[in-house]
Amino acid sequence: MKYPDFPTIPNVRFALVPNYAGYAASDDGRVWTCRFNRWGFSNNWRELAATPNNKYGRCIIRLGRKRVAYLHHVILEAFVGPRPEGMEALHGNGDAGDNRLSNLRWGTRLENLADFAKHGKKKGENHHRAKLTATEVLEIRRLAAQGQTHQLIADKFTVRREAVSKIIRRERWQHI
Repeated sequence: MKYPDFPTIPNVRFALVPNYAGYAASDDGRVWTCRFNRWGFSNNWRELAATPNNKYGRCIIRLGRKRVAYLHHVILEAFVGPRPEGMEALHGNGDAGDNRLSNLRWGTRLENLADFAKHGKKKGENHHRAKLTATEVLEIRRLAAQGQTHQLIADKFTVRREAVSKIIRRERWQHI
């Protein structure tokens, strides 16, 4: 069976995803499919939607009915090859949401930790799961110092009481 021609996108390369018929990756960090049915492949490729970033900032993609994979793994497998034993996918610029091939490589756990130290842990408002701003954190601490209960503060900022307690004890947002 023959695949349809890849979409014509300037300066974008395509590679088939190994072990998954009808799926291709592009070097700009996207995955494509041409549906397969009993008559063969469809006439065109369509982009698959990756889920929004998971709690670690990584995108997830569904291949077929059963395989759910990290988008960066699929891109590397399509262009570079299968993951070598003991290797991890590394993001060169430290942005787990940037899945362009030029930003990805296979590397060891030590290299991944070195990258993490180099790029620094995202703190405060820059963290992808942050619900509060630095100004709100300072306000939380000020209200607690005035004697307001943690539950009242939590209700005001729409966060859990435990989060307020950890902010006040400086277990969270200690850099502020």
